[in-house]
Amino acid sequence: MPTTLKIAIGTTTSDALPTGPANLTHRMYHLSVFAIAALLRLLLAPSGNQEIRESLGLIALGTIIELTQHFVMGNPILEWWDIRDDAIGVLAALIIIQWKIIRDLVIAEPHLTMRT
Repeated sequence: MPTTLKIAIGTTTSDALPTGPANLTHRMYHLSVFAIAALLRLLLAPSGNQEIRESLGLIALGTIIELTQHFVMGNPILEWWDIRDDAIGVLAALIIIQWKIIRDLVIAEPHLTMRT
């Protein structure tokens, strides 16, 4: 919802608008949501190159969401720290999924995956 509309209907005030990085809870939401999304996508990736493409795509999605909130929805500042936290979540998932033990724990029958 555009910030101006939130102010108009009384769900927020101009005093409550973000002026800096969010609190730890908000950051953890961004990190965990993008890490989980990345894990789900990366488990389906048939190769390392596809994992990189999937990761870059999710980081681009987080960036597009924040740009839309800023330019279309009327958020007065671009929340770059949310983009940073989204990217950290994706990169953490990319690192975690490289461990064979993690892949084997998540996938019931790892020998059936396309990845060698």
